[in-house]
Amino acid sequence: MPLLDKLLDLNIRLIDYECIRDDREWLVAFGWFAGLAGVQDFLRGVGEYMLTRKYHNPFLFVGSAYMYPNLIEMERSLQNLGNSILTLGLPKAFSPYVFAVTSRGRVA
Repeated sequence: MPLLDKLLDLNIRLIDYECIRDDREWLVAFGWFAGLAGVQDFLRGVGEYMLTRKYHNPFLFVGSAYMYPNLIEMERSLQNLGNSILTLGLPKAFSPYVFAVTSRGRVA
């Protein structure tokens, strides 16, 4: 709870995907592809956030996971994002920009 209180104090948005279960079995659990979709959607959200602050940025060209016909196309968009960041950089107000993807589980 202290961590949650601190996040709220700092106005930090936390997205937590949970494994929902009863006493005997999982009722809902996300798998590997849900984790990939979550990271993709997060990156798109980064672009939208920067745009609300009036910064043009390479994350704007990342689509939501559902917009790609297959995993190969989604991976290609991430490669393009990486190349854009390497060549064009990020807005100075967001540099360095650090985020972490954590866990060893289903939606790391």
